[in-house]
Amino acid sequence: MKQSLALLLALMMCSSLFAQSPTQVQDKENLFTSQEVQRIDSLLQAYRKKSGNLVVVYTDTADISAEGFATSVQMQYGSPATDSFYSFILLMSRKNSLLFASVNKYTLPYVNEDLLLGLLESGFESLKQKRTAEGVTQICMKAIEFLEQLPKKQ
Repeated sequence: MKQSLALLLALMMCSSLFAQSPTQVQDKENLFTSQEVQRIDSLLQAYRKKSGNLVVVYTDTADISAEGFATSVQMQYGSPATDSFYSFILLMSRKNSLLFASVNKYTLPYVNEDLLLGLLESGFESLKQKRTAEGVTQICMKAIEFLEQLPKKQ
């Protein structure tokens, strides 16, 4: 009995050690190859680890501009009501021809429509040329540059 309890406890500890943080590229529309997802996710995970800020790419065939959609995506990474990091979420829907950016309440005071449009436009040319991963990487890099300019969180 003690051995099985000790084994169970050891397994639980090991599983928590090997648990990965949620992927920061959720490609429900299959716009990227698995190598592209891994490459972009690695970039975003490294930034999250270094800064604590969140940059996410989320693709879906749903209407990503629907009220509450961005919040439901953000909730997969924490609680919008209590999180204290800056965030930028790139939402894409090829089916609905939408490219949408969302930020949390801590980032909101520092953004305006022109800034968000500028971030998105940084990848437009690549996206138009069907180089989706390149365009998304460009947008994410611009978002990271923007977040790095914000006051550091204590």
